[in-house]
Amino acid sequence: MRIKVSVRRNLFYYKFLERSHIIFFQKNYISTGNKKIFFIKRRKTMKVKIEKKKLIKVAKMAAEALPSEKTNLQITKCFVIKAEGQFLFIRSMSMEEGIGIQTGITCSKVEEPGEICVDGSMFLNLISKAPEGELNIQTNKGKLLVKQQKSKMQLAYQDTDQFPDDMTRPDDTVISIDRKKLYAGIEAVLFAVADDATQKKELGALHINLSNGVLRLEGLDGFRVASSSFAIPEANDITLDTLIPKNTAKKLMRLLSEKNSDKESDACKIYCNNNVMAVSTGYSLLTARLLEGSYFDVAKLTPQEYKTMLTVNKTELLDSLNRSLLYCLTGGDRDKPISFSVKEGNLTVAANSAIGEMKDELMAKTDGEDVVLHYNPRYMMETLKAIMDEDVTFYFNGNKTPCVIKGEDYEYMVLGVTVAAESEKVA
Repeated sequence: MRIKVSVRRNLFYYKFLERSHIIFFQKNYISTGNKKIFFIKRRKTMKVKIEKKKLIKVAKMAAEALPSEKTNLQITKCFVIKAEGQFLFIRSMSMEEGIGIQTGITCSKVEEPGEICVDGSMFLNLISKAPEGELNIQTNKGKLLVKQQKSKMQLAYQDTDQFPDDMTRPDDTVISIDRKKLYAGIEAVLFAVADDATQKKELGALHINLSNGVLRLEGLDGFRVASSSFAIPEANDITLDTLIPKNTAKKLMRLLSEKNSDKESDACKIYCNNNVMAVSTGYSLLTARLLEGSYFDVAKLTPQEYKTMLTVNKTELLDSLNRSLLYCLTGGDRDKPISFSVKEGNLTVAANSAIGEMKDELMAKTDGEDVVLHYNPRYMMETLKAIMDEDVTFYFNGNKTPCVIKGEDYEYMVLGVTVAAESEKVA
């Protein structure tokens, strides 16, 4: 009969082979007949060699999920550091934000596998200040020892038993996506997601929708609407409709921003159920709690009919808008709107304030009625910076209406600003 006994989870283990049915449990051993086997404490040890630059890279990524100083669960201020096989993994979690991150990297050598908890911020600061080159990291008498050449630094560590494991990866829906495409799609709309969404949480969320093999990413803040999409033909039979907080989306972008040097593939995978979404790329995994609720019908928010179409060089327009900021973001005229005057073959960008005025005339392709409209220059600039095309096309439906900017895989809407009639003219 093979018996496995566990006393205080993860602290004591042993296996015992016995033919007799009579077993005596003592304080520090069990016995039967003339045999005894003692409880052996599981060793919390670890010994690895790893390049400092590689370690800092994964530690910084894991630090994105460290909670604030006000957290009620102090153990979550720690990194869980695990050496296994030829890899070193670092895991972190913020219960308040509902986000967990695990990153991994290959070691020069794993001499002794193990798993410990160390203060995350302290560990990152410690290895950042260590000498350049290969670091020797090992546990020693209750301390984590980091050595390089003649430098030695120690940091207290603790057991991993109390570290929560609530942010497990779901397996309900699995989608394979190109990492660079997902990054570009999020970047194209995240600027339009509201930073402050205390009154309506959906405004502070990135909307992710997959239907009929097309992944659509959407965001809005009450002044702008942004939408980006790209095809995933292999996911034609998969549907997904979910919301993730803006801060989580920012951290996901950082995870996607750099290719893991240990893996050649640019693919990433999305795992999702009703409550949790996870994204894996290389040896890294981000797990996030989803927001409840349904998103706005963006298609109904944007006008479908237009009276005027304008195509202009994006760089020239951005340069003009940048000059307009001198007059729109100064003193009492802060956030003063600019005017767009569209006439045949021409776009005039104008601004005036107490300190002066400016007017730029840009060559453009136009079709339809002449219009004069006003917009917040910062909102317009942020929208244009998200577009990769050399030329951009605007659609207007008359004076005092929103403008829509559309391309093959994106669509934006910027609301207009109502101003006094006399401010429309620039001498």
